[in-house]
Amino acid sequence: MIWRQKNIISGLFTFFHLYTAVLAIDCYQCSSRNFSDPFCHDPFHPAYKNLTTDCGEGRESRVGLFPARYCTKIVGNNSVDKTEMVIRSCSIKSMDTICGPFNFENVMYTGCISSCETDACNGGQRASPGRASLATIVTAVACYLVTSVKEWM
Repeated sequence: MIWRQKNIISGLFTFFHLYTAVLAIDCYQCSSRNFSDPFCHDPFHPAYKNLTTDCGEGRESRVGLFPARYCTKIVGNNSVDKTEMVIRSCSIKSMDTICGPFNFENVMYTGCISSCETDACNGGQRASPGRASLATIVTAVACYLVTSVKEWM
């Protein structure tokens, strides 16, 4: 009986973690150059922008969108005309947080490029708990329930 309970618990834990691994992240998406979209710039308020759920990104030589794992935010000042650019999006690959000069679309900018791994983390508000945290909580509750059922029998 104990062996069976351990298998059920292991199965639930594996299921929830695999389930959350295939889901894409939710990210804010907007783009603004020279304040063409003032709500994309900081200070950012999520009420003015839509959160893209299950954000996806294309891949070179592939058809369709693939589940993104990171939200991104790029903020920089154009080195030629000094205008500010802000891009909030999602990505399959992590971009380490880098501040300083960078090249974007063959133009030099000075600013920061960053990525994060939790839903809505590229906005200005505190991020909500990720899906993996939710899966862990659900698994813990399932373990408790399985153990409780054993005591009733």
